Amino acid sequence: MAVVNNENVNLNATYSLADLTRYFLKLGTFGFGGPVALIGNMHRDLVEDRKWISEDEYREGLALAQLAPGPLAAQLGIYLGYVHYGIFGATLTGLAFVIPPYFKKIAKSTSIKAFVDGIAAAIVGALVGSVFVIATRSVVDVPSACIAIVTIFALIFFKKLKEPYVILCAALVRFLFKTYF
Repeated sequence: MAVVNNENVNLNATYSLADLTRYFLKLGTFGFGGPVALIGNMHRDLVEDRKWISEDEYREGLALAQLAPGPLAAQLGIYLGYVHYGIFGATLTGLAFVIPPYFKKIAKSTSIKAFVDGIAAAIVGALVGSVFVIATRSVVDVPSACIAIVTIFALIFFKKLKEPYVILCAALVRFLFKTYF
């Protein structure tokens, strides 16, 4: 763990607390895909790309977050705020990460609902576009493309569908293609 001085600020940090807080506000607002996707995004963004957090600090935080009960991605974010900026950093990054999901529940105005629905539509469009680009630019076998398409449509039409059912649906499509085609 990083050495934190008396003012809860690591003088070796290459980023400000405001930078880290903005990152977690953005991740909490626009991040999707569940805890595994979010912690993967944190690793890619903070360890690999920006190099704000060391690999050892990240791994230590992930191990501690996995040991504790509760939301994995939020706990990891709080720990990463603590690494270089102490309790105050942990508090700010934690709040920045967990408050945006409650925004939709709190907001009752139609303009906020339209904004959130627009973001959701953009995400679905990006997923469909990604499948299309991958399918047209690389050699993708038909069963894999069908599995991707069925999975996307299952997620779109059955918004409350649990992940195991999506996996089972994809496995069923693969089985049918393997058996009959």
